Amino acid sequence: MKQQEIEIILTEILIDKLAISKTEISSESTMKELGADTLDEIEIIIELEQKLGIAIPDEIMPGLQNIGTLCNSIEKEFEL
Repeated sequence: MKQQEIEIILTEILIDKLAISKTEISSESTMKELGADTLDEIEIIIELEQKLGIAIPDEIMPGLQNIGTLCNSIEKEFEL
């Protein structure tokens, strides 16, 4: 699975969880900028893991600056 496909899935999750529109989300957006608190971030990551059938290691989470780096890290880590 490519980064763009992961971004599409993540965007759907963000729209659902944060009640925002697709136009508010870009690869440069951070979850905090989109209105997510810490609990929201955890729920979003869990749902993303479930949809992709993976477990994202806690070690990569602190370095994730925005939506684009999250999706890129997932693509590299799991070569989906």
